[in-house]
Amino acid sequence: FARSAQILNSLFFSPRLMVSRINLLRPDYYIKLEPFARKEALKSLAGMAGVLSTVLALAKASGAEVELDPRSSDFLKIRLGNTRYDIAGGFGQYLVLISRLFSGELKSSSTGKVYKLGEGYKPITRTGLIGRFAEYKTAPILSLGISLLRGQTAFGEPIDVKSELMRRYVPMVIQDAAEITKERGIENVGMAAPAFFGVGVQTYKEKPPKKKLSFSLPGLKQST
Repeated sequence: FARSAQILNSLFFSPRLMVSRINLLRPDYYIKLEPFARKEALKSLAGMAGVLSTVLALAKASGAEVELDPRSSDFLKIRLGNTRYDIAGGFGQYLVLISRLFSGELKSSSTGKVYKLGEGYKPITRTGLIGRFAEYKTAPILSLGISLLRGQTAFGEPIDVKSELMRRYVPMVIQDAAEITKERGIENVGMAAPAFFGVGVQTYKEKPPKKKLSFSLPGLKQST
């Protein structure tokens, strides 16, 4: 795809990075390499796997949550409250997609509930999974155009042009720090520090607690 680099750059966000991630997960890629190059590539893969497993084990031993189910979008991420740290460099996203396509199931990262693809109200299908994954990888201008045409974000939320522009063009490190400050307060802004070293940081909004409904009947007061 080298000759199409300019076109791919206008359609996707960092297509060269995408290709490198896909190649690392392709068995045939290693088979076609020269023996010396294959040996070095496998050494790099083993080294990365070793570092990743060590860091995840240390995080879990320290009290953090670590998701090991590849059907969940939190796979290989460290979770502290509502903040996630992706130390796998984006590889987890491809593994999650592959796992969901082959198993026919996905696991909610918020509730832990497992859903069957193609079942239930407004079911998620394999085609939908691939389409959504591809949309997440589109270039900023193209993804904004898709959201505007659809009238909502890729997450199904109402679209706000100002917020969408900031999300695409403000450096991710600044966005991560802003999200943590908003959700946890300025005293916890240091939690965004790993983002400066290439770690993906996501902070989700806390869900408001469900309100209790109360009602009264003559001589009786009940609440649910």
